[in-house]
Amino acid sequence: MSSQKPCANSKCEKGIGILACQGCQRVFCKRHTTEHHEELSMELEKIIYEHNSIRNRLQQNDTLEILTHPLLKQIDEWESKSLKLVQTAAEEARNKIQQILIENKSDLIKDFRILTQELAIRRATEDYVETDFDRWKAELIRIKEEIKMPKHLKIDKDFISSGDMIKITSQVLKSSQRSAEKFDQVCGYIQVEDNRRLAVHYGLNARDASVYGKRLYSNGSHNIRLKIETMQDNYWLFLGIISASSSLRENVYTTKSAYGWGGTNESSKFVYLEGIENNGTQYGYDGDIRKNDILEIVLNCDQQTIDLFNIRTNKKYEITVDIHRCPFPWKLAISLYYSGDSVRLI
Repeated sequence: MSSQKPCANSKCEKGIGILACQGCQRVFCKRHTTEHHEELSMELEKIIYEHNSIRNRLQQNDTLEILTHPLLKQIDEWESKSLKLVQTAAEEARNKIQQILIENKSDLIKDFRILTQELAIRRATEDYVETDFDRWKAELIRIKEEIKMPKHLKIDKDFISSGDMIKITSQVLKSSQRSAEKFDQVCGYIQVEDNRRLAVHYGLNARDASVYGKRLYSNGSHNIRLKIETMQDNYWLFLGIISASSSLRENVYTTKSAYGWGGTNESSKFVYLEGIENNGTQYGYDGDIRKNDILEIVLNCDQQTIDLFNIRTNKKYEITVDIHRCPFPWKLAISLYYSGDSVRLI
């Protein structure tokens, strides 16, 4: 058997391989050894050409090339898109701020109108003391400051994401607003404590005593939440309103402008209209108000109604107010009967 290897070139028909290439490990005849070497030389020239081309690029002035680099183009595209997003977000924020400022001014006008009415009533009746002056001055300062910059308005400029670059937050309560109510004047054996949010009957004997809210209500809907902290035998208290023009009295529920509910045991259930006691049954009222109950009173001036909602029983009661009998502004009125009974605004 012959040990000779044929030439590795496929076109060589008779040549015998005599020289081996150390690179590709193939064996060629003399003729094709030369051709293979020439092929390698041509491949080398291609590499050298590419090398020189890259060297020339590296040696050229690179300013123009850098400025036209694809990465910079991507940044330009991002910048353009981001600017559009910022402009859109800014326009939306402006519109929202303008709307909030309009609504805030409307609310301030309402608050100012209520204060104006109270000042006129107190001045006409000469019913005022030093603490009233402090409260009125504070309210005037608040309104003046909020004309310049609403306290409930905040602008968050953190770039959290492209979709939420600027955020406008407003803590204004819509629909039925939570009233910043506090207890104010009293008539009878009641003392006001805990920053004027707790009213306590301190008389030695069981007798009527009344406490009144400081705020006046003429428009809008206002939610007042309170808790019955103490109520002896779950027997008696009055919750409701009177006209701010009415005089104060211990048994406030007999005032001609009084509208509200008598919280008693379930055997005695009263609804008061124009200071007159009525059987609550015909008004769907069961009188079920007890110690620790949390109640919500809604004064809807626009609808001329007052609502009472008992969270424990999940029952709601409504009274329509005759504004000729109980003209605006309205005032919260509560009457307690037993010593130690107490109600807290929450």
